[in-house]
Amino acid sequence: MNFGEAWRDRLGACSKETCFGNLDYFYEQGGNFIDTMKSRSSGSGKGPFSRGVRDDTVLATKFPSGYKRNFGGNGAKSLHLSVEASALRKLQKNYIGPAWELATTAGELMQSLNVLVQERKVLYLGVSDVSAW
Repeated sequence: MNFGEAWRDRLGACSKETCFGNLDYFYEQGGNFIDTMKSRSSGSGKGPFSRGVRDDTVLATKFPSGYKRNFGGNGAKSLHLSVEASALRKLQKNYIGPAWELATTAGELMQSLNVLVQERKVLYLGVSDVSAW
């Protein structure tokens, strides 16, 4: 699914009005979980959140997004910058739901994630696209 212009060459463009209409319809049908990623779209990322349903939705995001030079990796700095840039600032939320982790030391990762949970910037932790082994 594509919202915005970032993937127009592969998936076709989706205007802001169409994006909002699709997200409004999704919400009206009972949908409330939205998976986001900084590098997936160059749009505003506000979606239905500007329509007064912000508290009724759950956002998931991933890191690292690698959208800036020297921004990669899964250390504490990249994690905090990803959360601030990807969800809190761009999506205008005070917190996000699940957060993404690919590979770093377990101690550093858990300590950094614990700080975000304590600050109520991340409510729930989860992983996706990760091998069980």
